[in-house]
Amino acid sequence: MEELAAEFGLEKVDEARPLVRKVGWKTRETEAEREYWQTCDKPTARFFIEANPGYVEGDGLVTVVPVTASNLLTMFRNVGERKLRAPVEAALSLVRWLPLGARLSRSEIVRQLKAAPLFSQFDESTLKAVAGRAKIVQLPAGRSVFRQGDASNELYLLARGAACRSWLRQGEHRELAPRQALTVEPGTHVLLLSGTVELAHAGPQVAAHGVLLLEAEHPLRWVAQETARIVLLPRGAVPTRGASLAKAA
Repeated sequence: MEELAAEFGLEKVDEARPLVRKVGWKTRETEAEREYWQTCDKPTARFFIEANPGYVEGDGLVTVVPVTASNLLTMFRNVGERKLRAPVEAALSLVRWLPLGARLSRSEIVRQLKAAPLFSQFDESTLKAVAGRAKIVQLPAGRSVFRQGDASNELYLLARGAACRSWLRQGEHRELAPRQALTVEPGTHVLLLSGTVELAHAGPQVAAHGVLLLEAEHPLRWVAQETARIVLLPRGAVPTRGASLAKAA
């Protein structure tokens, strides 16, 4: 792979990373996209970012991909989907204003509501009533959905894509191995991004899984039941106005 990169005239960036080379173009991404990729738990994304941290400065990672019929079909399908997505979404946006399109949109909203844990126990009539007052909104990358202090009575359900809070960059990212323990000081907010942890304090022990945000009012011991990724946010980093926080006593 090094010889192949050399034949293409790709200059090494660091001798310690022989497969990272200067490729001559820079990745264009918004601040929101950068924050998302830095906290993304997809194995392929984590590998690329850790192996090539300078990707935003024009560094590329030499990779060997088997040329098989399946891989070629996947590549062509992905390229085709990207080219078709914009005009299709634009057409759907226009259709939603028509009577038939509005009914189709409500059906899609009901389906999304059923898939969300918050609404999964609601009956069909209630979901249809909620969908009747909802609408589908498409936002480009980097656009703020809302800000702290905004006056609103709206509820947002993320149907596709990714969103993150701007204060995540202030946190300290940690990865806990199975059975590894971490004691959190009072006043610290802890965001569990992935994995399962056991919370040990004066009361009964509680297991937490998936995405969870907690504020420790007393020293709180976290024990990973499997590999877990967390973010430690210092006192004052997390806006509490309008936020829903579960306090761990």
